[in-house]
Amino acid sequence: MNHDGAVYSAQFSPDGQRVVTASNDGTARVWDAATGKALSEPMKHDGVVYSAQFSPNGLRVVTASRDKTARVWDAATGKALSEPMKHDDRVWSAQFSPDGQRVVTASTDKTARVWDAATGKALSEPMKHDGWVYSAQFSPDGQRVVTASGDHTARVWDAATGKALSEPMKHDNEVYSAQFSPDGQRVVTASTDQTARVWDAATGKALSEPIKHDNTVNSAQFSPDGQRVVTASLDQTARVWDAATGKALSEPMKHDGEVNSAQFSPDGQRVVTASSDKTARVWDVLTITRKDSADDANLLADLVEATGGLALQAFGQTEILTTLTPGQVIARRDKIAAKFQGASSELTPLQRFLKWSVSGARTRTISPFSDLTVADWLKNRIKEGTLNDLRAAMLLDPANARLAANFGMALANLAVAEKTDPDEARRARAEADYQTHRAVKLAPDNDEVKKLRADVVKLLRLPE
Repeated sequence: MNHDGAVYSAQFSPDGQRVVTASNDGTARVWDAATGKALSEPMKHDGVVYSAQFSPNGLRVVTASRDKTARVWDAATGKALSEPMKHDDRVWSAQFSPDGQRVVTASTDKTARVWDAATGKALSEPMKHDGWVYSAQFSPDGQRVVTASGDHTARVWDAATGKALSEPMKHDNEVYSAQFSPDGQRVVTASTDQTARVWDAATGKALSEPIKHDNTVNSAQFSPDGQRVVTASLDQTARVWDAATGKALSEPMKHDGEVNSAQFSPDGQRVVTASSDKTARVWDVLTITRKDSADDANLLADLVEATGGLALQAFGQTEILTTLTPGQVIARRDKIAAKFQGASSELTPLQRFLKWSVSGARTRTISPFSDLTVADWLKNRIKEGTLNDLRAAMLLDPANARLAANFGMALANLAVAEKTDPDEARRARAEADYQTHRAVKLAPDNDEVKKLRADVVKLLRLPE
């Protein structure tokens, strides 16, 4: 999901189907989480957009900007819905309350504030720190707010009165992020002291060993079940950790620039990251946290033998290469298929590869790590209709009549449009004729195929 500048935050929608991003290019955008395609017009500020987040019902987005305002937008259209919520300096973060009726903001003016989401009017006294306030978040019940500040502390406040409720949670340097756990009993913080920490929300006491990165930790967030924490760091990685022990549970998720935020999907199986490399990425958490077993490695050996149709058999102290019968090949493939009948999202990379390798060529997904089937991918290529898309699809399924006919139509358009290279035009013309003629032979009763053939004959003035 590409912007024209660094991406500072990326958040899933409540249903996990969309992602909203905030960027240095002065815009926030809504994207399809599966395909990465933009779904809305850009939501534009007069300065950098530092954060963007969906409302609890997913219909609105709230943004925070360097232009000293936070705004509420329609998530589908990108149109502004409220008056700007104004601070005296840049606004670092903005978040909806659990009921969607309020917004809490954090600002360089050293305050956090609660606002009416519909009108943009302030509802509480400012919550004041001795340094910039980088983030503010409601508790799950909406009664409290937790803030993170450049004064090296995070604090819990009463959302209605703005009064402090806990002792400060202290780091050795600035605190960039503070988030409640799903049950509201704990807080996780992220700091420039290169650590994240889990704290008791009521007392402000540390509950875990520090979670350590090799550089500033920009954000930290609990998983939906509260058992894990995901962090984002200037060391260009995001990581998943055990919330109770502080031990790493995953390999690093690597970007080509600092990672500004990381968030779990609502089901806890994916993570979305936002980076200064101008991209947001979606990652499979189970893929990077679960380990393979020795049995899985043995199944890989079975797959190799089934694919090659050969097996090594021991005879005394020697091994002899023997040819497998068709029945033995089928038995090995069936053994693998029977092992992995569950959802691919719950499998390790090796297990996904094994399952994918024994799936039917036309029913399998486009790759072991995609949810998109080959059939759907081919339909999408036909729908997109570009010459390069159709050419790539032809390599995968050359006997697909609809595909061949649409490919021929694209070639015919190229032949007509090509004015500078007569040889290229002739090649495109000949191949368009061949592909559409072949398509009709493959599917003589398909109306779409017959129409495309007729269109190509007419466009290129071919003999009937």
